[in-house]
Amino acid sequence: FGLSGIFIVIYYWIDTVMLSLMVSDANAVIGWYNAAYRLVMVLLFIPAMLNISIFPVMSQFYVTSKDSLRFAYEKYFKYMAIVGIPIGVGTTLLADRIILLIFGVGYINSIIALQILVWSSVFIFLSGAFGRLLESSNRQMTITKITGICMVENIVLNLLVIPKFSYVGASVTTTITEFTALILCIMVSSKIGYGISKSNLLDISKVLVASLLMGILIVHLKDLNLLILVLLSTAFYFVVLYLFRGFKEEDAKLLKRIVSNKNGGAK
Repeated sequence: FGLSGIFIVIYYWIDTVMLSLMVSDANAVIGWYNAAYRLVMVLLFIPAMLNISIFPVMSQFYVTSKDSLRFAYEKYFKYMAIVGIPIGVGTTLLADRIILLIFGVGYINSIIALQILVWSSVFIFLSGAFGRLLESSNRQMTITKITGICMVENIVLNLLVIPKFSYVGASVTTTITEFTALILCIMVSSKIGYGISKSNLLDISKVLVASLLMGILIVHLKDLNLLILVLLSTAFYFVVLYLFRGFKEEDAKLLKRIVSNKNGGAK
């Protein structure tokens, strides 16, 4: 899963241990929390597969061409935003139907956990490019330091919020720590000359607007069959993004080459 993906596995273990020690009716609480967490983990297979493909490409570019490296990580960040942000919006709005469909009414308390935890996956999507950048540039010690900082933050926040807010507090803590990991990765990347470019900021603004419009569509059509609604809202999102010139034909071609692990993708 990469840097942040490893975080979320560690956080799950920490959260469940602390929940078991700090809340009453721990078995039920952990069950609700686990249901939401499992769905988030499924989402992480998307960046995990792409991380495997992009890492050797970026490692080679670090040696052969810094311009190509910059091009690759900026495009990768854009693609992860294009995929991750609408997943966060859609899952937040449809969490009740997703939980009830998959787990049943007995897990209705998992809905709010999923609505919160899905944003931890969004931050993992967004941090993928920076995690691969640091790995490909031989900054493993930096990654270790970020891991340690975020782990301490997770434990301290859990100690503060779990006694009062139970699994909901643990969900918020995990999301906050993934956001911290993203910010730290961006900060370190900026110091070595690879931050978020103006082009990336423009891309994210287009993704946010398209995701917001998709969310409005979901709210208005929420009574539709869930599968039809997901397919319709996804198509609507990509059409809007295309109209905003947020996703171009060259992006589709480049993404295909990255997935195929062809090193000639950036020029």
